[in-house]
Amino acid sequence: MVHIHTEGKFNENTYLIDGMMFSLPGNITIYVIENEGERMLIDTPMSLSARKIVKKLKELDLFPIQKLLITHSHFDHNQGWEKLKRIFGDLEIFASESAI
Repeated sequence: MVHIHTEGKFNENTYLIDGMMFSLPGNITIYVIENEGERMLIDTPMSLSARKIVKKLKELDLFPIQKLLITHSHFDHNQGWEKLKRIFGDLEIFASESAI
């Protein structure tokens, strides 16, 4: 298994962003998939890290995000969705009921 630890683009349409759990680097990963001009964020940071993630998205020219996929209901994967929804506005969310 290959582990990618460097933020940024790592293949044709996929980016890795450090989720900064508890404001500590290197302990959670968030992905962005870009396809035909639309971007999907996979999982969210914790609420405290949401603004840092938005800053990183802007640095990587991945702002705004149009879609959000929440994989499951653990706090380190879904806690920041409401804050991101306020930031992005028209954000389409894909998740099970238990994930949000």
